[in-house]
Amino acid sequence: MRKDGQWRPLFAALAAAAVAAAGCAGHGGGPAGPLMLRPAETDVPGYSTQARSASFTAGGLRVTLHPLAPDEPSGSALIDGLAAAGFVVIAMEISNSTNAKVVYNPIYTVMRDDELGYEKPLDLTDFHAMAREMDEGGRLLSEIEGRIYDLVEVIGPDRAVRRHLVFRPPDPEARRAEITMDQVYVGATVTRLRFSFELLAAGRRP
Repeated sequence: MRKDGQWRPLFAALAAAAVAAAGCAGHGGGPAGPLMLRPAETDVPGYSTQARSASFTAGGLRVTLHPLAPDEPSGSALIDGLAAAGFVVIAMEISNSTNAKVVYNPIYTVMRDDELGYEKPLDLTDFHAMAREMDEGGRLLSEIEGRIYDLVEVIGPDRAVRRHLVFRPPDPEARRAEITMDQVYVGATVTRLRFSFELLAAGRRP
């Protein structure tokens, strides 16, 4: 049985192979190593940045996106390996202090970059496809469950949820990315969110 730390290089290699085989969704491959996202400064009402995080706050709804650094553990060896290979890993917290339910569906979330890249977050089916050849007994895949946004998430009043969004690497020439979320419901009210980031690959100047 491998220890968690021993899985990281294996999954980094697996992720790199997955990117090469898929052509990074037709964009010619992603960065050769870890990728950093830095929130872009904004003066749009409701949006703010704090160190490496970006937040939206309005009427009791607060959504915070925190891009993980390459050496920042997610709690999953599989996700950490993907981050080491240049996948984008975002820890997202949705906090609801309203009297209504908040409904978030990751199917309406997209990451676009300034080289016309278009990626949706990986779901459990994607993780199964990537890891089935290397996962002994399904232990690593079991770590994924509950750690990523996969299905519709319903957050009741005075509750919060924190999971991860994982995207395939953006175009290697991209310098900016935007993550949009359509149809985030607070009760019957629909909100569309948009977060902008600068892309900083290892060894590349901002």
